[in-house]
Amino acid sequence: MRYERALFDHPELCVTVGQQTASATTLMLDTSSSQFVLSAADQWAGVPAVGKTGSTAPLQTFDELLQGIGADGSRAHSLQDRCSIF
Repeated sequence: MRYERALFDHPELCVTVGQQTASATTLMLDTSSSQFVLSAADQWAGVPAVGKTGSTAPLQTFDELLQGIGADGSRAHSLQDRCSIF
């Protein structure tokens, strides 16, 4: 699973990584539907598709995230890529 090889390969995925902001102190509102009155608009990141041979870089663990390990590209999926599905 660390390298996303089969059986853990996957299509492109989009995941939420917080809310969109208009400024440092203002959230952008979700105006896509009247059902979402006063709710913040989600910010999405893309996780690229991975085939059965997997990724060349391992996934970042939670401990590595807390320590800042992997922000240099040495771990897969920095969650900085734009989601291309939307």
